[in-house]
Amino acid sequence: MKSTVLIIDDNRQALDSLASLFLRNGWMVQRAESGDEALAMAKLHMPSTVVSSLTMPGVSGCDVARSMRAKYRDECPVLIALAGNAESDIAKQAIEAGFSMVLAKPVDFQHLLSMIRLGRRGQRSGAK
Repeated sequence: MKSTVLIIDDNRQALDSLASLFLRNGWMVQRAESGDEALAMAKLHMPSTVVSSLTMPGVSGCDVARSMRAKYRDECPVLIALAGNAESDIAKQAIEAGFSMVLAKPVDFQHLLSMIRLGRRGQRSGAK
C-alpha cells in the first residue's frame, strides 16, 4: 500500500512543487492550502505523514499540529514543519506544538524522505 502525505502550504507554487516530488516517488498526495482545509481532509482520510508550512493566515501550521496531536494522540501521523529558518523562534514553537521535526525551506527532498523514515521508526518504537 502506498503511503499518503498531506502537504499544507498557502503558497500554491511551493505546494505544487512538493506534491510533484512526492508523486514521482510513489506517494499518494493530499494538498491543502490552509490549516482548516487540512484538518477537514485528515478527518476523511488520515495520511501517514503531514508536511506543513508554519506561517499561513487563519489556522497556522502550529495550530494544525496541536489539533492533530490532541485528537489522534498515538495514531497521529508523522508531522514535519517547513520553516524559513529551522533555528528561529517559530521553529521552536513548532516543536512545542507537536511537530516531530522542523526543516528549513527550501527543503532538500531526499533529506525530507530520510526524516520521514526516521519519524516513522520513532513512532513505532514509542519514541517522542
